Amino acid sequence: MATSRQFLVGAVVAAAAILAAPAAQASAQSGRRMLADPAASAASGATLNPVVIEDAQRFMTDGRFKDARRVYRTIIAEKRAAGEYAVDALRGLANAEFALNDNRATAAALDELADAAGQFGDPETRIRSLFDASLLCQGLKYNERAASHLAEIRTLLKSPAITEATRADIADRIPRR
Repeated sequence: MATSRQFLVGAVVAAAAILAAPAAQASAQSGRRMLADPAASAASGATLNPVVIEDAQRFMTDGRFKDARRVYRTIIAEKRAAGEYAVDALRGLANAEFALNDNRATAAALDELADAAGQFGDPETRIRSLFDASLLCQGLKYNERAASHLAEIRTLLKSPAITEATRADIADRIPRR
């Protein structure tokens, strides 16, 4: 039991180590690391109202995680209503929930991000979100959900749309069959 908990903690810390400087600055104030990289969405081509997303990011940096969560949820609702991909806001929501030490809500936000990534054809975001969610599900003892995520991750690892770097990173960290 302690070994699986150590795996979970180690994997979450390893996932958090790849984050951008703004997320690291916010995490220093919260005492926890963020799971998702808000800056990574620039490569996805997704754009949000810069004033609103900057407000949410400023709240994160200032340690006002509940305010950030509220803004991210507003952005997500607006983007959904417009039929747009809310990748930045979904990542931000996952970070805010994680900073608030709510692993259930963090896993739910990551699942939501994975679903949106699948809907909008973003397999890199999908596999990474599923992986992070599976780690949290394992720690929460949501074994069926973690196993379901792991099965999909294994399938996605075979996709040519997944970069070699992502494939190697994730494949090295999941249990072998």
